[in-house]
Order: sequence, then structure tokens, then C-alpha cells
Amino acid sequence: MRSGLHTGEITLNGTDIAGIGVQIASRVMDHAPEGGIAVSSTVKDLTVGSSIRHEPLGSFHLKGVPGEWNLFAVH
Repeated sequence: MRSGLHTGEITLNGTDIAGIGVQIASRVMDHAPEGGIAVSSTVKDLTVGSSIRHEPLGSFHLKGVPGEWNLFAVH
């Protein structure tokens, strides 16, 4: 199992969610190590000062999302 985290804007469609924030989280998950968690630089920046350790995974183009994204594994 892998997990991907991002924070951003979403839209509610009844009991489901959609939007660019959901799409980015899904693409971040694609780069998570097996059994691990990957986060966007947005999440990393929001956790500054915590005990969470971030290991750089690299810079990626996420399908359907503009620009390059720096992703990090969480330890």
C-alpha cells in the first residue's frame, strides 16, 4: 500500500470529492515508495517545525497538472 498527500482546493459532488487537489494527491501517490507515504512540497512546507522527516524523491511532471513538482517521502 502507498499513500500520497497534498492539500489544495476540492469540490464536493454529493458524497464524492473532485478537483485539482484530488488529482494532485493521486499523482503524488504514484511516486510513493512501496509501503510508504509521499507528500507534495505544499504539505512539506506546512509541516515545517514538526518532527516529521522528509526525504527528497525528486522533481516530477504530474500527469494533467501544470509545472514540475518536488515530492518527498515521509519518515
